[in-house]
Amino acid sequence: GAGIKIDHTSLVDTKDTLNDYVVTAIITSNASLVADSLLLYYQLSSVWYNSVLQPTGNINEFSSTIPAQSPGTVIEYYLYAVDVEGKADTTEVYTFRVIDYGLTLTPSADSGRGAPGDTLWYDLTVTNTGIFSDDYSLSLSAAGWPTGLYDASGTVPVSSTGSLLQDETFACKVRVIVPASTFGQFDTVVVTATSTGDNSYTASSRLKSTSEGSPLSVPVVDDFVSPTID
Repeated sequence: GAGIKIDHTSLVDTKDTLNDYVVTAIITSNASLVADSLLLYYQLSSVWYNSVLQPTGNINEFSSTIPAQSPGTVIEYYLYAVDVEGKADTTEVYTFRVIDYGLTLTPSADSGRGAPGDTLWYDLTVTNTGIFSDDYSLSLSAAGWPTGLYDASGTVPVSSTGSLLQDETFACKVRVIVPASTFGQFDTVVVTATSTGDNSYTASSRLKSTSEGSPLSVPVVDDFVSPTID
């Protein structure tokens, strides 16, 4: 309806601290565009800068760059365009981060079933997705049934991963013992991994254990209230 439109796919978090970040957009208009008013605005350290978007050679495609930044930098940016009729379009403000610390914990959820007295095991993996070596603390919360956190062998209790290099993984297991319970009763434990380098980075996994209940003793007898079966 405005006669001008900017289409842009936002940049994602990156580990690149050497190369400028290329911002590309498709800009269409019913009228000619004002070349020096096709702008990329970006914010670094609370200061806003701008640069002119240049044609890439592809139809209606323009681009500009944001200077490479150091790890941990959060960058906000948006695009603005005007045509000769004075019509304009502005994108939303996008945000991406130059990765310093990071982690994943997989799977993010899992479930298991067992009879009272059974032991359920869940396999988890912590991955260092940051660029610095890091250690991740491991904790359990919300568990009502007997629960423990162990190394990959399932024999040694653990509370942290130890130092992990970039992209290195740590495997561990969660043990849940199903207590005396009836069919369908369940318990949920949340496993949380927290970066030691920057404790604002956490990941969690929710594990649900369900009881199959105790088997009935045989023979099974049921005295019906009425001799008529409905």
